[in-house]
Amino acid sequence: MRAVLDKLNRAKTRFMTPIMLLVMALLVLCEYRYNVDLLNSISDSLTSPEEAEALSQRGKLLASFGMTWALFRNPAFRFRHVLTGLAFLAALTTGGYFALDTLYARAIDRLPPDIKVMGYNLMFYRHDLLKGDLEDPDIPSVREEPVIGKIFMGAFPIV
Repeated sequence: MRAVLDKLNRAKTRFMTPIMLLVMALLVLCEYRYNVDLLNSISDSLTSPEEAEALSQRGKLLASFGMTWALFRNPAFRFRHVLTGLAFLAALTTGGYFALDTLYARAIDRLPPDIKVMGYNLMFYRHDLLKGDLEDPDIPSVREEPVIGKIFMGAFPIV
């Protein structure tokens, strides 16, 4: 085990830049996939609350890891052992995830009741537009204009 750790530590300094680039490329790909899934869920009337919650959790995890990687990747590489650096990043990512989760919950809890009711009504209005129960001349249908419709559904509160 000691020999394996020594090899990892020697490789750490030699391959630091490629490792950093690989992790950043993977992070970009995960963010891309998350954003595509988010746009699809926003423009799909069949998205279940469980799917929306899972997507929310994935977004918080990606945000947490992305912030941790951006702020603490260099200190993580300075640890003597590779596993210590990985544990450091994992601990910060986990802490960041729980901090974001708590922050989001508190922000939503502190919204005034009238804002919550407006959000609830807006969600059902968008749902009815997606199902085709309602029509709005200012908002293109996702069925007729898949790309533009999804963009409008993604920016729905602004529209």
